[in-house]
Formats: sequence, structure tokens, C-alpha cells
Amino acid sequence: MDEPRPLAPAFFVNGRPNVSQAVQTGVNWLMDRTGQYGGVPLIITPTRESESRVLQMAPQAQRVTRQTFSTMFRSPWKGGAALAVWADDKVLGRIDDEFQVTALCTVLDSLAHAPLWLKARQPTEIGGSDSVLPPAVDLDPIARVALEQLTRHVNLGTGLTHPSDRGYAIGIVQALHAGRRRLSPDDAHAWAAQHGWRQDGANELRDIVAWVAAGRRFQHRGGTLRPASELLAIWEREAGK
Repeated sequence: MDEPRPLAPAFFVNGRPNVSQAVQTGVNWLMDRTGQYGGVPLIITPTRESESRVLQMAPQAQRVTRQTFSTMFRSPWKGGAALAVWADDKVLGRIDDEFQVTALCTVLDSLAHAPLWLKARQPTEIGGSDSVLPPAVDLDPIARVALEQLTRHVNLGTGLTHPSDRGYAIGIVQALHAGRRRLSPDDAHAWAAQHGWRQDGANELRDIVAWVAAGRRFQHRGGTLRPASELLAIWEREAGK
């Protein structure tokens, strides 16, 4: 079992309706954050072409280290605040996995491009306060205890790639489903992301919750080694403390 790693502070800029102003706001945040907390600022864009657009909108970004989604963190970087421009859930999850990132801000062309990240991170909005984020995690107390048990059991560094960890996760989710305990795929993903899971593991947990709810049958190794009724009784006692 790995100890959960705390997430870096998260921020976002809504790119609508003025994209140029949003990019300038994001770059200004990056420079201010670096000036206050130190580190090496980093701007991450989808491609070199989009990087050129960012430089046109915010010329001060010329003096900042810049990488693309496909090359980020491959070249040496000493760590600091990062600005991701026009990113999505997948990219933002990868950035959250990078331990050298001390703070993260993203300029979103549309909030619909990163619903899972916004739900999990509930980031602070920069340059506005009118954006409506996805609702925060709302877990059944029994489901929370069950996910805490799962988190203690699995290797957070590898998520659910090991068959025994995947089997254990399936058993936990199946027990919750059998007990009619509410757990949505997005809540499971967001809770996991908030409690030390890497992106791949949180995504697979989300898939398992969705598959169990849909009645999918699994062939897997391992499991919880306890019947669902016994697990539910244990979780109910723990939740009642």
C-alpha cells in the first residue's frame, strides 16, 4: 500500500467568450504564482501550432518553458507551477500525476472538455466567478468506508493493473451494488483522484462501477474473500463510529 500523495492546488480560466483574454489571464497567473512561490514556470499546449497562438495572445510567455501534450515532462524540468492551455480530462489527469507540479491552472476552451477533472478538483476560477462546475463528490457513508478500505488495499502506484487488485475492486463495488448503496461512476472517480489514486487507476475504478451497475459479469482473479453481506455489516459499523 502506498501513502496518498496530496494534490497540488488547482485553478482554471474559462475560455469563453474571450479566448485571448483567457490565455493572458492564465499566463499572468503563472507568472504571479512563480513570483510568489518560486519554481520554474511551465506552459503546456496541445501542439507547437497552438503554442504559437498562445505566444501571439500573451507575448510574455516567450520567456517561459513550453512543452506540448505529447512531450510534456520528457525533457528536464525542475518543477513549479504549470499552465495547461486547452487541455482535457486525460491531459489534466496526467499533469496531476506529476509530482513536480506545485500548482496547476488550465485555460479551458469549454468546461465540457474536462468534466471529471473539474468534479474531482473543484478548482478555483481565475478571472471570473460565474462558471458552474460539476457537483462535488457526494458519497453514501457506507460507500466512503468501502472506498477507504479499497484504497488501503491496492497499490496506488499501479492502480488496478494487477489482477488481484482489480479483483478486489470488483468485489468491493459488487458488494456495494448488492447492498443498494449509492455510488456513481463519476463520484468514484473523483473520490479516488482526491485520495492518491493515479489517473489510470481512477479511470478504471470508474469503469468498474459503471459495468457493475449495468450488470456486467466478470472473470477475475482474487476478490475480497468475504460475502457481500459480511462486508456491508463491517462497513456499516465503521461508518457509525
